[in-house]
Amino acid sequence: MLFEKGGPEAPILRYASRSENMLFEVEFVVKENGHFETIQTALVYALTVTECRRIADEMASEFEVDGIQFFISEL
Repeated sequence: MLFEKGGPEAPILRYASRSENMLFEVEFVVKENGHFETIQTALVYALTVTECRRIADEMASEFEVDGIQFFISEL
């Protein structure tokens, strides 16, 4: 089960569970005129980068924006 915290002015925090997880920052962007523009930043607790990517894919599909991409950084 995924939990979500945050608001429009704060990064989204999403995690499966907090035990033994790593913390990742996911930056959702769109490319306009050759430059990346951040539309949302999320903090994700996940066991692996693969799990973080799965969660980020789910989150990206919730945005109603064409051409959304994301970058993952371990914190």
